[in-house]
Amino acid sequence: MQQGQKDMVNFFDLLLSPASKILNNWFEGDVLKATLATDAVIGAMAGVNTPGSGYVLLHHIMGETGGQRGVWAYVEGGMGSVSSAISKAALEAGVQIVTNAEVSQVMVDETTGKVQGVALADGTELHSSVVLSNATPYKTFVDLVPANTLPEEFLCAIKTADYSSATTKINVAVDSLPQFRCCKNINPEGGPEHMGTIHIGSESMEEIDVAYKEATGGVSSTRPVIEMTIP
Repeated sequence: MQQGQKDMVNFFDLLLSPASKILNNWFEGDVLKATLATDAVIGAMAGVNTPGSGYVLLHHIMGETGGQRGVWAYVEGGMGSVSSAISKAALEAGVQIVTNAEVSQVMVDETTGKVQGVALADGTELHSSVVLSNATPYKTFVDLVPANTLPEEFLCAIKTADYSSATTKINVAVDSLPQFRCCKNINPEGGPEHMGTIHIGSESMEEIDVAYKEATGGVSSTRPVIEMTIP
């Protein structure tokens, strides 16, 4: 087998294999493998033994922020500041922003099949040759676009899309830094234990897999995987 072919086999193995296989091939320590494995399941209804979770791991560690690979960044002021920045730029460009205006339907020309704008719940019609939607594909194409407009094959794919998730994000405001009993020294101003991502409840890949299986059974994990970050 030529080198290029071997590299391609390794590449497809990374994309299609479970994260557990990849991590077991490259690492030995259970805690280290579990720490890395969290990036293979975060945001996905998948476990470390799920085929394809190796790609999820790759996806989360291949990016970069500020020139540093595999680094996550947080928006100053919270995610709402992103919306505020977009709004500010739009207003400066002459865009009119309307809030508290529920869209009831995307208007489509029955003859040409081209979009004509949107109809609001109060009966107002806003005409446009382009409509952008940040609603889910199901809400956009099934609920808002008139029936018999889109190809049945396309609609079938939209209707069968899996939106299941086992992830919950919580933002908490605290009056002081948390102190960990496992650390010998107390660092009220912040220490090494407050840097980076703090993992709780994921000391082995087996624990992560058990938490996933409980979630697929429709119950809350008794020992969920928790990632805590102090920005």
